[in-house]
Parts: sequence; C-alpha cells; structure tokens
Amino acid sequence: MKKAKKKREAILQAGLIIFARDGFYNAKINDISNLAGIGTGTIYLYFENKEHILKEILVDIWSTVKEELYLILEKTNITSKEKIAKSALRIYELAKRKSQIAKMVLQEYAVWNDPTFENLSKVMEGMRIVLFQLIQEGIDRNEFKQEIKPELAVPFLIGAVWNFIEFALQNVDKYSSEVFENQIQILVENTFSK
Repeated sequence: MKKAKKKREAILQAGLIIFARDGFYNAKINDISNLAGIGTGTIYLYFENKEHILKEILVDIWSTVKEELYLILEKTNITSKEKIAKSALRIYELAKRKSQIAKMVLQEYAVWNDPTFENLSKVMEGMRIVLFQLIQEGIDRNEFKQEIKPELAVPFLIGAVWNFIEFALQNVDKYSSEVFENQIQILVENTFSK
C-alpha cells in the first residue's frame, strides 16, 4: 500500500513539474513517467489520463488555498476587511512563490472549473463558502455595505484576484511586491467598505 501511495505521489510531483514547464496541452505522459522514474503504462494504473493527473494536482493546490482561507476566517482579532485583504494577499503570495504553477493554473481555467470532477468541485465550493462567510461577516459586523450580495460578490472577488495575479505574474519586473500588496489593500478597502 505504501509503495502504491509513493508511486502515485511521484506521478503527481512529476506531473506538476511537467505541466508547469510545458503547459497541459504540450505535456506528455512519457515525460511525466520518465521524471517519476516509472514506466509509462504504470501511470494508467493510477490515473485515466493526463487530465486526471492535472485535476488531482489542482485538488491539492486548491485544498491548500482553502485551508489557508479557513485559518484567516477563524481569526477573531482582525476586521472582515482585513481578512479579505489577507486572503487575497495569501493567494497572491502563494502564486508568486510558485509562479510557474500559478501560470499553469491560470492557463488551465477550464480544467479546474470543471463541475464534472467531483473532488475538485467540492474543494472549489469550499473556497466559495469561506469567501461567502468572510463577506457575510463583514456585512453582519456593519463593516461592509449592507447592499452587498455575498453570492454575487464571491465570483467577483475570485475573478478580480485571479486577474490581478495574472497581471502581477506578467509584470514582476515592472512593479515590486510591495506595490502589488499595497494595491490589494486599497482595492479591498474601496470595494467592500462603507
């Protein structure tokens, strides 16, 4: 059992490297198997195809993000506005630290937003719930505009953060991290606050 788990993890790690390097469509199962140190046929004992590998990688990535957001939600010593800013900053920091992976995630939007992949859909729904709770908390605390509809604000926030990250990753030489972080603070302040 441990051996099977190690092989599966090796495939996922190799897939992550190959997808980040080559992009999903140019990635080859043979390259993944070579990097994982296993035969190409062995991959098919664990995964149906390279899309399945990518989806499992994305489940791991988004699960990490969701866990980070839950930790921020649970903080009691900061305002809701600060929680949303910290959430956006944390996602930005993760993307910046693992920029090749973040670029791949941005490129493969159709895959990670696929409602037919149940594991990934559950993780993405969990993220939306956390963001909904953050926004609702701000409304309940009277920190945010009362007319904000959390169910509409969540996709707006997700889209804004991902477009911001995409821009930031394309312009790392033009702006410092401090400028990007400051802009996140300003945008959150002005979008939700009364």
